[in-house]
Amino acid sequence: MKTSELSFLSVAEKLTLETYQLPRKYSIIASEVLSRLAATILLSPAAALDLAFHGLLVLPTFVYAIGKSIYQRQADFTLPWQHIQRIRNAVAPLLLGSAFGILHPFAGLAMSEATDKHAIIGMLSSNTQQNLETPCSPIHSLSIVENIAKNHRHAELNGVEKEIFSEEHIKVLKDARNLEESLESLQAQEFIHKITNVTLFVMAEIKIAIENSCLSELSKAILVRVSGLLVPILTTVDITITLLAQAFFLATGIARLISGRGPIYTEVTTNPLMHASFLIQNILKSVGNLIGTFVWFVSPMTGFTVSLLPANLFFKLQVKMLMMQIKWKMHFSKDNERFVVPIIFGNGDCSALSVPTHSMHKTYLIVEKKTGSFNMYWVNRPSISYKRGLSTNETLAQIRSMIDERFPFMDIEKLMNYPVKSKQPEFSGSTNFANIAAQGSGTNCVVSNMFGMLEALDRIKGEEQEVTDLRYKIVREALMKDYGFYKSNFFPFANESDGYSLRHIWNTIESHPNAPI
Repeated sequence: MKTSELSFLSVAEKLTLETYQLPRKYSIIASEVLSRLAATILLSPAAALDLAFHGLLVLPTFVYAIGKSIYQRQADFTLPWQHIQRIRNAVAPLLLGSAFGILHPFAGLAMSEATDKHAIIGMLSSNTQQNLETPCSPIHSLSIVENIAKNHRHAELNGVEKEIFSEEHIKVLKDARNLEESLESLQAQEFIHKITNVTLFVMAEIKIAIENSCLSELSKAILVRVSGLLVPILTTVDITITLLAQAFFLATGIARLISGRGPIYTEVTTNPLMHASFLIQNILKSVGNLIGTFVWFVSPMTGFTVSLLPANLFFKLQVKMLMMQIKWKMHFSKDNERFVVPIIFGNGDCSALSVPTHSMHKTYLIVEKKTGSFNMYWVNRPSISYKRGLSTNETLAQIRSMIDERFPFMDIEKLMNYPVKSKQPEFSGSTNFANIAAQGSGTNCVVSNMFGMLEALDRIKGEEQEVTDLRYKIVREALMKDYGFYKSNFFPFANESDGYSLRHIWNTIESHPNAPI
């Protein structure tokens, strides 16, 4: 057992989950109380122990790695690098684990789980006959694959060196990550916008209840308008939730600035502009509620719409600016140059408490410039569909329509018809370009479609299938070598019979060395 495999935090997480699950068979109250107590006592102190233990081992293992590299005549600093990852992963749970564990043990676990672990398992468990829950954080996943692409550009096949990651692969991964950061900043605004709509939800319920009553039409009209006096009170509740959310984003941003790691889906909280936009958006939302109160007395439905307008217009302005960036990228692209747009969408009713991206389906859109026009390839395993010969405006309109489906709660028309519904974006007029392997598991669309996008680029350029297959093999080898220190650790979605350990999952992964991702 390597020293990097030891994790006090992993043990603490396992005990926290077991303290929640085991007593629940006999007493729900005991489960709720004991698990909160366990999370509070264990998570942050265990993170502190990890920080100290692995911090002490960085220098000795670095010296060991130098000696090993000289002896083997090949650089190998995997072990000290793994200890550094443990240190980075300990910062967020040190600051947030126990604090959120008081609220709920699952919240404490969410603050303590390493995002790279879930992304890695999402990739490695793909097509290994394991249907695991793998919430892969899109930005971190793209970053991991980008680093692998830079470090493993070439590999040998039958004595011949093959390029498995081209300059274009690295470029599109980087561009997709940068664009995803902008989209997730907008996603954070939409998420907080939907969970702080107490005013809209309560007022809608009051209006429906009054209209369904047996009162006269005049009495109904009067009561509905008088109920508008509740709006300032409900807006105060919304503002309180907003301030708590802002504090959480600031805390995760600080954790990420210190270590580069933090809770899942919070990568963008290190960006000051995200916090500024978030604050402005919610100020406008509160202003809209207050203006809507006065309009409510005249026309309740118009009051609803007016209350949503200021924040919605600010959001649309930001999307417009993002589309301008994409337009400039298209304008300055050379012939046969390509870039990728992450496309995320839901399907059906949208829960106000659903976590963005995790509760939605992630795909990728390849945009290719060709002799003054544009081709588009939408990768959504197992199919790659395409449209060719589009003008700049047609291409931008298609991209905008697909991006808009990512933010259903920022569509006033959808929000006025609760429950809010989302749907798969339209890609009308497209034809089938190619079929590839199906998604690797039910929940790893972030990484599976990412590699599907790289495979689509292979098909577009006419690469041989053996190059694609070799890429999958090399990526698996690299991930298992670099992240093997997780192989016996806690994993919240592992079987209870396996002690919530990755050991059985990892063994199965090792028996599928050539499986596609």
